[in-house]
Amino acid sequence: MTDFDQSLWAESRFAQDYRDQAEHIIQKRQELFRILRSFHRFFARRSSPIHVCDLGCGDGALAQQLLEEDPSLKATLIDGSEEMLAAARNRLAPYPNVSFDRKSFAEIIADSTGRSGFDFVVSAFAIHHLLLPDKRALFQTIFQQLRPGGFFLNIDTVFPDHSLFTDWCYAVWQEWVDERNRRLGLKGAFKDIAAKARQNPDNQLSALADQLQALRSAGFQNVECHYKNGLFAIFGGGKAS
Repeated sequence: MTDFDQSLWAESRFAQDYRDQAEHIIQKRQELFRILRSFHRFFARRSSPIHVCDLGCGDGALAQQLLEEDPSLKATLIDGSEEMLAAARNRLAPYPNVSFDRKSFAEIIADSTGRSGFDFVVSAFAIHHLLLPDKRALFQTIFQQLRPGGFFLNIDTVFPDHSLFTDWCYAVWQEWVDERNRRLGLKGAFKDIAAKARQNPDNQLSALADQLQALRSAGFQNVECHYKNGLFAIFGGGKAS
């Protein structure tokens, strides 16, 4: 597993650039958020306040979507970057029931009993930094920390199940970025984002089918991909009541 401190996310400038550019480089980001909120309303929300964990929380944008839906929920945000956690604290300052924990995925996996009792675990664009064996280990840890009846939902980039389509998926992403740039008059910004992401050694995408199987092997039920558009997917599973 890559040491977090050796990754680009440990660099202040890189983390800031991602926060500034996320809306332009994440394909249909608002649609991904819409599906997250809908899933929460249909499956995760209960009559009593629920405890949500956001793994690799970044600047707190994902948790904010859920807190706007349900201000009563308790949220625990975990990230390996102190700068990202500082941004999340600032973003979520109006919400009283939010706690923060600086911890890398390696530390979470090593201390699988460190936290428990979550009703809903979410993650966005973080787990793809792990190799498949480490994804499997993290999924097992998440399953252990979920309460019965809880759910895990991952918004992330994935490889297609058949490598024939990999180049095309990257092209679809770049075409979306280019079209958005033209529409907004951004003058060719991010014109190489797909190629740069593909070359970035921090990105360790795995095939969707392999990750769904890893969830099943960890004990998750009702494992499903709820959305897929090129490299971008939403998938997860639940823990039996």
